[in-house]
Amino acid sequence: MFTGLELNRDLESAVKHVMAGLSALGLHPDVVAGVKALHTAGYRLATLTNGTAQVAEKLFTEAGIRNSFDLLLSVEDAPSWKPGKASYEYAAAACGTTPEQILLIAVHPWDIHGASRAGLATAWINRAGGLYPNYFHAPDHAVSALPDLIPALAEGS
Repeated sequence: MFTGLELNRDLESAVKHVMAGLSALGLHPDVVAGVKALHTAGYRLATLTNGTAQVAEKLFTEAGIRNSFDLLLSVEDAPSWKPGKASYEYAAAACGTTPEQILLIAVHPWDIHGASRAGLATAWINRAGGLYPNYFHAPDHAVSALPDLIPALAEGS
């Protein structure tokens, strides 16, 4: 926690400022190649974000990979935010499937943990080479870059 820092704007303006900054972020360098590889391999792709679907739409359109995704989902339309079980169940229903038929790919251990508890298979993208927290459900797959997931999935079949 930061102490001694003062907001230089009211809370609502501060939230808008942070959200605007998040929408200006780009994709990690491995994402485009990884998404294209997964799509080419025949995987159906969808997103589930705690942010807005519009941010994902902008990012993926600008990167030229929007057409690789069937759905861009947001918890704005779900009964709860991730990592709540209901958010993953919402995504499964929106995709016309069950949680057990979904593989969640994420960089956040809390997201992996929540998805695992909801019955999804999981893949952790560990770009920084850190240790996975042992107090969370372990991922089914762990790779250092998204394109590495295709061979990991093939090994797991």
